[in-house]
Amino acid sequence: MLKKVQMLDYIRQKSPYDFEKYMTILYDANQNVCVRKVKALKYAVKQFCRLKKNEKGFGFRGTESNELIRKVPEEYMSVLMTYDVISFDMFDTLILRKVLDSSDVFHLTGIKLQITGFREIRKKAEEEARRRVHAADTEDIRLADIYTVLQEWCGLDAEKGMSTEEEVEYALCTGNPYWYPIFEELIKQGKQVIVTTDMYLPEDVVRNILEKNQYIGMDKIYVSCIKKKSKRSGKLYDIIRTDLGREKKYIHIGDNISDDYKMARKKGWDAIYYENIHSA
Repeated sequence: MLKKVQMLDYIRQKSPYDFEKYMTILYDANQNVCVRKVKALKYAVKQFCRLKKNEKGFGFRGTESNELIRKVPEEYMSVLMTYDVISFDMFDTLILRKVLDSSDVFHLTGIKLQITGFREIRKKAEEEARRRVHAADTEDIRLADIYTVLQEWCGLDAEKGMSTEEEVEYALCTGNPYWYPIFEELIKQGKQVIVTTDMYLPEDVVRNILEKNQYIGMDKIYVSCIKKKSKRSGKLYDIIRTDLGREKKYIHIGDNISDDYKMARKKGWDAIYYENIHSA
């Protein structure tokens, strides 16, 4: 019978991120001792089973299109060419991060900053920043808002923190080869291609990540923290139509069923739902 200590040692060796999360749950001061021990053990068992399953080789053996029965990307061209404006979501659509979970970015940022448990601190700081901006006339936060909170909480220099997280993002981001040929061909055909993202990163960082991964030539980039309106509420779609012309025919492509698909359609756009590779 597998002992608890053996299971935890396996997790620690195979996935330090998951082991760190286990320790965070186990020593959560806001929870009753018994409750947090039970929660931590359940989490450990779940991650142990996942890691064992992955070890047996339940992974992709072919292209994304074949494994997930996706359309060949070129099949989209005849459809997309009928639109005046083609909008792409950024993360998990055009750009992939080389991590299992987006919060791994915070874990790696913490390593570079030499701050233990930074993942959870960073997540709570983002929650606090969002709470603060709800009182203002804005729907999304900037990276600067998050690191202002962190500077208040633990004395971390905000500029150093932001530049470190941006460096980690640059290192982890890679272009999604599924959409690249379509994006490139649409640009060549002279179509008006834009990128629309709900994101706290500054626009210059967003643009640099895209261009670093060969996504070049888009007409405009709409970032929620800059426009102060989001896809989530639908108001960012309204801003784009006002900016580019209400008479034009629009379509948006993204991986969030609510924000990228349902809300776009609610605002009078057509939309394509792209199930991101992680959830698929």
